Amino acid sequence: MWRKPVEIPRIRALREAMFKELEGSTIHDKSITLRLVVHAERRHGDLDNFLTGIMDALQTPHSRVGLDASDDAGSVAAMDWAAIENDALVDCIDARRDAIPTGEASYTLRLEF
Repeated sequence: MWRKPVEIPRIRALREAMFKELEGSTIHDKSITLRLVVHAERRHGDLDNFLTGIMDALQTPHSRVGLDASDDAGSVAAMDWAAIENDALVDCIDARRDAIPTGEASYTLRLEF
């Protein structure tokens, strides 16, 4: 997903929101519960794909993955940063779909420590 141009704005938006929420700190050693509500019809994608993409976006990408070079100055810090050092810290996942009849797919994410 890190190499797909369509995904970069989504990754950037999530990382910027988490960077702001966590005040730039990274979770290194706390047990994490991830709560996810996907607001989308099935045609927008599988619940497990939403979950996997979000979890991958919260941690540092593999060193062989090049980041999109078009980042503007305001998002560089968030793109270089990771909310979660390693998603192995996630000990509990509560994920569900709350289908909406129309509109864009979106989600609500909550991390508990």
